[in-house]
Amino acid sequence: MSRKILIVDDDSIVQFIHQKLIQKILPNEVVQSFLNTKEALDFILNSKNESIKYLVFLDINLLPFNAWEWIVLLRENLVANQVEIILISSSVDPEDMDKAAQFSEIKGFVSKPLRVENLEDLKADQNLRYFL
Repeated sequence: MSRKILIVDDDSIVQFIHQKLIQKILPNEVVQSFLNTKEALDFILNSKNESIKYLVFLDINLLPFNAWEWIVLLRENLVANQVEIILISSSVDPEDMDKAAQFSEIKGFVSKPLRVENLEDLKADQNLRYFL
């Protein structure tokens, strides 16, 4: 089984920072970035390869689908089981954290910007050992 790391954020500067940080911690990984959720969904659906697992660093407030809508679309297209999600947000809204707990695909919640400590914490998570 192969793996891919995706960053989905509408801010290209945030994408760049997160990509460099992930590549610093995981130098052998290729990180792909998308400015919107449609592009990321299309990328996953077009691969049509059940042997690929995706770790997605996903901003909550995106277009055309927010994080919650995007996860529902993954489920509807029967690919949610291939995706592990780390939500990334500039605000840590308790309602978002409560809502995140309702989605089994969400393995973590991190406030922007992503930091080395966040990745180290994620590396210690048994659910993410395959990726990190």
